[in-house]
Amino acid sequence: MKRQLNILVIIGTLLCLLLPAQAQNRFQRVDNLQEMYGENFMVSLVPIPLAFNGFRMDFDCRLKDRLWLQLAPQYNCKRKNGNIKTDGFCLEANIRYYVKNSSSRGFYVASGIGIDYNKIQDYAAYQDDVYLEFYKLTSFRFGGQIQLGYSFRLWPGALMDLYAGAAFRHSFNTYADEASRLIVEQGTLKPWQYHFSGLFMQLGVRIGLMFGK
Repeated sequence: MKRQLNILVIIGTLLCLLLPAQAQNRFQRVDNLQEMYGENFMVSLVPIPLAFNGFRMDFDCRLKDRLWLQLAPQYNCKRKNGNIKTDGFCLEANIRYYVKNSSSRGFYVASGIGIDYNKIQDYAAYQDDVYLEFYKLTSFRFGGQIQLGYSFRLWPGALMDLYAGAAFRHSFNTYADEASRLIVEQGTLKPWQYHFSGLFMQLGVRIGLMFGK
Protein backbone atom coordinates (compact mmCIF):
# COMPACT_ATOMS: atom_id res chain seq x y z
CA MET A 1 0.00 0.00 0.00
CA LYS A 2 2.79 2.38 0.89
CA ARG A 3 4.55 1.58 -2.39
CA GLN A 4 1.40 2.33 -4.39
CA LEU A 5 0.98 5.60 -2.50
CA ASN A 6 4.54 6.59 -3.37
CA ILE A 7 3.89 5.85 -7.06
CA LEU A 8 0.78 8.05 -7.00
CA VAL A 9 2.75 10.86 -5.38
CA ILE A 10 5.44 10.61 -8.08
CA ILE A 11 2.85 10.63 -10.87
CA GLY A 12 1.11 13.63 -9.34
CA THR A 13 4.39 15.49 -9.05
CA LEU A 14 5.22 14.82 -12.71
CA LEU A 15 1.79 16.03 -13.80
CA CYS A 16 2.24 19.20 -11.78
CA LEU A 17 5.54 19.80 -13.58
CA LEU A 18 4.31 18.95 -17.08
CA LEU A 19 0.98 20.76 -17.13
CA PRO A 20 2.42 24.29 -16.70
CA ALA A 21 4.94 23.57 -19.49
CA GLN A 22 2.15 22.38 -21.80
CA ALA A 23 0.04 25.39 -20.94
CA GLN A 24 2.98 27.68 -21.64
CA ASN A 25 3.54 26.04 -25.05
CA ARG A 26 -0.14 26.40 -25.84
CA PHE A 27 -0.13 30.06 -24.90
CA GLN A 28 3.03 30.56 -26.97
CA ARG A 29 1.36 29.04 -30.04
CA VAL A 30 -1.66 31.26 -29.51
CA ASP A 31 0.58 34.31 -29.21
CA ASN A 32 2.38 33.35 -32.44
CA LEU A 33 -0.91 32.96 -34.31
CA GLN A 34 -2.18 36.26 -32.93
CA GLU A 35 1.04 37.91 -34.03
CA MET A 36 0.75 36.53 -37.58
CA TYR A 37 -2.94 37.29 -37.90
CA GLY A 38 -2.49 40.68 -36.28
CA GLU A 39 -0.54 42.02 -39.30
CA ASN A 40 -3.14 43.48 -41.62
CA PHE A 41 -1.12 45.73 -43.94
CA MET A 42 2.14 45.61 -45.86
CA VAL A 43 4.08 48.18 -47.89
CA SER A 44 6.76 46.76 -50.21
CA LEU A 45 9.54 48.00 -52.45
CA VAL A 46 10.06 46.06 -55.70
CA PRO A 47 13.65 46.70 -56.89
CA ILE A 48 13.62 45.02 -60.34
CA PRO A 49 11.70 47.83 -62.15
CA LEU A 50 14.49 50.22 -61.17
CA ALA A 51 16.67 48.50 -63.79
CA PHE A 52 14.12 49.54 -66.43
CA ASN A 53 13.73 53.12 -65.18
CA GLY A 54 10.58 52.40 -63.25
CA PHE A 55 9.61 52.84 -59.61
CA ARG A 56 7.12 50.44 -58.01
CA MET A 57 5.61 50.26 -54.54
CA ASP A 58 3.15 47.54 -53.49
CA PHE A 59 0.34 48.07 -50.99
CA ASP A 60 -1.26 44.98 -49.43
CA CYS A 61 -4.15 44.55 -47.03
CA ARG A 62 -5.71 41.48 -45.50
CA LEU A 63 -9.28 40.75 -46.58
CA LYS A 64 -9.86 37.62 -44.52
CA ASP A 65 -7.56 35.12 -42.80
CA ARG A 66 -5.18 33.95 -45.57
CA LEU A 67 -6.70 36.16 -48.30
CA TRP A 68 -4.96 39.42 -49.22
CA LEU A 69 -5.52 42.21 -51.74
CA GLN A 70 -2.43 43.62 -53.47
CA LEU A 71 -2.28 46.92 -55.37
CA ALA A 72 0.97 47.55 -57.26
CA PRO A 73 1.35 50.97 -58.96
CA GLN A 74 4.48 51.65 -61.01
CA TYR A 75 5.74 54.90 -62.54
CA ASN A 76 7.86 54.73 -65.72
CA CYS A 77 10.33 57.41 -66.75
CA LYS A 78 13.04 56.38 -69.19
CA ARG A 79 15.50 58.75 -70.85
CA LYS A 80 18.50 58.08 -73.10
CA ASN A 81 20.38 60.64 -75.16
CA GLY A 82 17.22 62.68 -75.54
CA ASN A 83 16.02 60.28 -78.25
CA ILE A 84 14.59 57.30 -76.36
CA LYS A 85 12.04 58.00 -73.67
CA THR A 86 9.02 56.52 -71.95
CA ASP A 87 6.52 58.25 -69.69
CA GLY A 88 3.62 56.46 -68.08
CA PHE A 89 2.42 54.10 -65.40
CA CYS A 90 1.48 50.48 -64.77
CA LEU A 91 -0.93 49.07 -62.22
CA GLU A 92 -1.53 45.51 -61.05
CA ALA A 93 -4.27 44.33 -58.71
CA ASN A 94 -4.00 40.79 -57.35
CA ILE A 95 -5.82 38.57 -54.90
CA ARG A 96 -3.27 36.51 -52.95
CA TYR A 97 -4.07 33.33 -51.05
CA TYR A 98 -1.63 31.63 -48.68
CA VAL A 99 -1.69 27.85 -48.97
CA LYS A 100 -1.01 27.06 -45.32
CA ASN A 101 -2.54 28.61 -42.25
CA SER A 102 0.27 31.12 -41.85
CA SER A 103 -1.47 34.39 -42.66
CA SER A 104 1.33 36.23 -44.46
CA ARG A 105 4.19 33.73 -44.69
CA GLY A 106 4.97 30.68 -46.74
CA PHE A 107 3.72 29.61 -50.16
CA TYR A 108 0.88 31.44 -51.89
CA VAL A 109 -0.93 31.74 -55.22
CA ALA A 110 -2.08 35.04 -56.69
CA SER A 111 -4.02 36.19 -59.72
CA GLY A 112 -5.39 39.47 -60.97
CA ILE A 113 -5.40 42.10 -63.70
CA GLY A 114 -2.88 44.61 -64.98
CA ILE A 115 -3.01 47.80 -67.04
CA ASP A 116 -0.27 49.92 -68.62
CA TYR A 117 -0.44 53.39 -70.13
CA ASN A 118 2.70 54.85 -71.67
CA LYS A 119 3.89 57.42 -74.17
CA ILE A 120 6.85 55.88 -75.97
CA GLN A 121 9.57 57.18 -78.27
CA ASP A 122 11.96 54.43 -79.30
CA TYR A 123 13.96 53.13 -82.25
CA ALA A 124 13.81 50.06 -84.47
CA ALA A 125 17.42 49.97 -85.65
CA TYR A 126 20.83 50.85 -84.25
CA GLN A 127 24.06 51.03 -86.24
CA ASP A 128 27.47 52.62 -85.66
CA ASP A 129 26.28 54.53 -82.60
CA VAL A 130 23.48 56.04 -84.64
CA TYR A 131 19.78 55.44 -84.00
CA LEU A 132 17.70 54.75 -87.10
CA GLU A 133 13.96 54.50 -87.75
CA PHE A 134 12.46 56.24 -84.76
CA TYR A 135 8.84 55.70 -83.89
CA LYS A 136 6.43 57.38 -81.49
CA LEU A 137 3.21 56.03 -80.04
CA THR A 138 0.83 56.04 -77.10
CA SER A 139 0.05 52.56 -75.75
CA PHE A 140 -2.69 51.25 -73.49
CA ARG A 141 -2.43 47.61 -72.41
CA PHE A 142 -4.80 45.43 -70.48
CA GLY A 143 -4.58 41.81 -69.32
CA GLY A 144 -4.16 39.43 -66.41
CA GLN A 145 -1.55 37.42 -64.54
CA ILE A 146 -1.14 34.42 -62.27
CA GLN A 147 1.75 34.03 -59.82
CA LEU A 148 3.27 31.56 -57.39
CA GLY A 149 5.34 32.90 -54.53
CA TYR A 150 6.97 32.34 -51.19
CA SER A 151 7.41 34.89 -48.42
CA PHE A 152 9.49 34.64 -45.27
CA ARG A 153 10.48 36.83 -42.37
CA LEU A 154 13.67 38.85 -42.60
CA TRP A 155 13.36 40.42 -39.15
CA PRO A 156 10.38 41.31 -36.93
CA GLY A 157 7.89 43.23 -39.00
CA ALA A 158 9.70 42.72 -42.32
CA LEU A 159 9.24 40.12 -45.05
CA MET A 160 10.96 39.11 -48.26
CA ASP A 161 8.73 37.82 -51.02
CA LEU A 162 9.93 35.85 -54.09
CA TYR A 163 7.47 35.21 -56.90
CA ALA A 164 7.24 33.99 -60.49
CA GLY A 165 4.36 33.77 -62.89
CA ALA A 166 2.92 34.34 -66.33
CA ALA A 167 1.07 37.39 -67.62
CA PHE A 168 -0.83 38.25 -70.77
CA ARG A 169 -1.29 41.77 -72.12
CA HIS A 170 -3.04 43.06 -75.22
CA SER A 171 -1.97 46.52 -76.36
CA PHE A 172 -4.00 49.23 -78.06
CA ASN A 173 -1.49 51.49 -79.78
CA THR A 174 -2.03 54.96 -81.21
CA TYR A 175 0.80 55.99 -83.53
CA ALA A 176 2.16 59.47 -84.11
CA ASP A 177 2.29 58.85 -87.87
CA GLU A 178 2.08 56.13 -90.50
CA ALA A 179 5.84 55.58 -90.47
CA SER A 180 5.73 54.78 -86.76
CA ARG A 181 2.93 52.27 -87.30
CA LEU A 182 4.84 50.49 -90.08
CA ILE A 183 8.05 50.31 -88.05
CA VAL A 184 6.30 48.73 -85.05
CA GLU A 185 4.11 46.32 -87.01
CA GLN A 186 6.96 45.13 -89.23
CA GLY A 187 9.46 44.85 -86.40
CA THR A 188 9.84 42.44 -83.50
CA LEU A 189 8.82 43.64 -80.08
CA LYS A 190 10.37 42.29 -76.88
CA PRO A 191 8.24 41.09 -73.94
CA TRP A 192 9.60 43.82 -71.65
CA GLN A 193 8.47 46.63 -73.99
CA TYR A 194 5.32 48.35 -72.79
CA HIS A 195 3.59 48.19 -76.21
CA PHE A 196 4.15 44.42 -76.54
CA SER A 197 1.10 42.16 -76.91
CA GLY A 198 1.24 38.54 -75.82
CA LEU A 199 2.33 36.19 -73.07
CA PHE A 200 5.42 36.88 -70.96
CA MET A 201 7.05 35.73 -67.74
CA GLN A 202 7.03 37.65 -64.48
CA LEU A 203 9.80 37.37 -61.88
CA GLY A 204 10.06 39.52 -58.83
CA VAL A 205 11.41 40.22 -55.37
CA ARG A 206 9.60 42.32 -52.79
CA ILE A 207 10.86 43.60 -49.47
CA GLY A 208 7.95 44.60 -47.29
CA LEU A 209 7.17 46.09 -43.90
CA MET A 210 4.22 44.61 -42.01
CA PHE A 211 2.09 46.69 -39.66
CA GLY A 212 -1.45 47.30 -38.44
CA LYS A 213 -2.53 45.09 -35.54
